[in-house]
Amino acid sequence: MIETGNLILLLNQAIASVQPSELLKNKLHCSNDMLYIDNPLIKPVLCKNIYVLAIGKAAAAMALSVEEQLGNMIAAGLVVTKYGHALSLRHFTVIESGHPVPDEQSVRAAEAIIQFAKSVTDNDCVLVLLSGGASALVADLPNNISLSDVQKTFQLLLNCGAAIHEMNTVRKHISTLKGGNLAKLLMPATVLTFAISDVLNDDPSVIGSGLTVPDATTYADAWGILQRYHLLYKVPSDIYEHL
Repeated sequence: MIETGNLILLLNQAIASVQPSELLKNKLHCSNDMLYIDNPLIKPVLCKNIYVLAIGKAAAAMALSVEEQLGNMIAAGLVVTKYGHALSLRHFTVIESGHPVPDEQSVRAAEAIIQFAKSVTDNDCVLVLLSGGASALVADLPNNISLSDVQKTFQLLLNCGAAIHEMNTVRKHISTLKGGNLAKLLMPATVLTFAISDVLNDDPSVIGSGLTVPDATTYADAWGILQRYHLLYKVPSDIYEHL
C-alpha cells in the first residue's frame, strides 16, 4: 500500500509534468532567420518575423514559456485567456474574457485576432498556442448572429450534457474563426500550432474548436446534435436559421 504522503508526491509530480513550462521547454530556437522545432517531423522554417497567438485557459503560461525561449525574436504577440489567468508578458497584448460562456470581451478578443491575422504576410511565421477554453474565450460571430444568441446556445449545450466534441461541432458552425477558418485567415504565413489537449483522444479538430485544422463536421452534424438533445426549438431563431 502506498502511503498518503507518497500519493500526494506522485500527484504533484504528475501535475508538474504537464505544466506549459514543462511541455514547451526547449521546443523552439532561432538561428539565421530559421525557426527550429524540437520535433523530427517538422523541418526548420524560414521566417523573418515570428508572431505568437495564444488562446485558452493556459494561454498566458504557454506564451510565457515561448517568450522565455524566443525573447526579442517575437515581433508581436496576442494572448486571449480566462479572467484571472493573465501573466506579466513583455511581447504580448493580453485580453481576458468569459468562460465557459462568452461575453463582450470574447467579442473583442475575436476582433483582435482578426486584426492580428490580417497583419501577417508570407514572410512571417505564426505560432498558435491552444489550450482548453478557447472555444468560449473567443466569440467570433457571423453577421446574422448576436452575442446573446451565442450565449444562450452555449448555455443550453452546457446544461444538456452534450460531450465536448458535440458542443464544439455546434460552436464551429456558428463561428467565423473556428473549424480551420483562422488558418485560412492567416494565409499565406506559415502557421505552427502547439496544443495542450483537454479532449478525449486528443482530436486536434476538437481542441479549441479546431481553429487551425480542417473540419470534417458539417452543418447537418450541428443540426443533428441540437435535435438529439431536444434543443432545436430552444435555440434562438437566428441560430436555427443559420444552421
